[in-house]
Amino acid sequence: MSVSKKVVPKSIGIATRGVDYGLLSSGGTLMGLPYTYRDLRTQKAITEFEQLIQKRNLYQLTGNLPAPNNTLFQFYASQKYVPELINTASDLVFMPDLIANLLTDKRSTE
Repeated sequence: MSVSKKVVPKSIGIATRGVDYGLLSSGGTLMGLPYTYRDLRTQKAITEFEQLIQKRNLYQLTGNLPAPNNTLFQFYASQKYVPELINTASDLVFMPDLIANLLTDKRSTE
């Protein structure tokens, strides 16, 4: 009969797509479930956003190429479809930091 030894981790690592995020209230409560960049609401976001700012200007301002997975287009879609969340949120927290916050109740970012 073998005796198993209790293993206590000293740390954990969290790896996610960094473009997805959650919105927190001023009290630190998660305001709804986060969307993934693959959500259908972002399908037309790039095309619609390009009506507001040209690709070239977008690249000059952000250094990002227009791609469906960019957080900017998720945020644009959120502003369009759930503006009450965007307008009342206190913080936008990217997924690795959101998971760490939910596990430790400490809010930080990389």
